[in-house]
Order: sequence, then structure tokens, then C-alpha cells
Amino acid sequence: MQLLQKLSVEFFEEIKKKEESEVISHFGPPVGKLLLKHAALEQKFNECCLGDDNARMVPMDDPFISEEARQILIDIRGTTNKLLRAFTKREY
Repeated sequence: MQLLQKLSVEFFEEIKKKEESEVISHFGPPVGKLLLKHAALEQKFNECCLGDDNARMVPMDDPFISEEARQILIDIRGTTNKLLRAFTKREY
């Protein structure tokens, strides 16, 4: 649970502000690139996958969800799992 708290929206907002080379230098190429990808997905998620109230996610089984939003949700799930594995292997 503590690891999930570190991988917060605020963390990815900070990643997005940094230069790509700085993130890769700090975390290493595999994890750095994954963090950058996930930060971009988080931004797309906020733009495409929130409901009209901007507080709740549109469910994947919603008949009106766009294919783009569905793909973003699938990609976020994948990068989240990869990040959890990467950060579980070693502490930063």
C-alpha cells in the first residue's frame, strides 16, 4: 500500500514537469521511460476518461465509451502493473 501512495497523481505531475533525460538519468532507462509513458497516460486519462462531473471514471463497460478512452484505461492498467513490479524489485 505504501508503494501505491508513492505512485500518486502528484508524483506523475512532477514527472511530467521534468526533462526526459533527467527522469531517465535518475530512474534508469527502463523505469524512466515507463514513468514518462505513464505520466502521459495519466494526462490523457484526465482528458478522456472522466465522466461529466470530472470526478468519476467512465466504466469500461459503458456502451458510450470511446475506443480511445478504452485503450487508455487498458494502457494505464498495464503501465501500473509494470511500475509496481519495477518498484517492488528495488527502492528508489
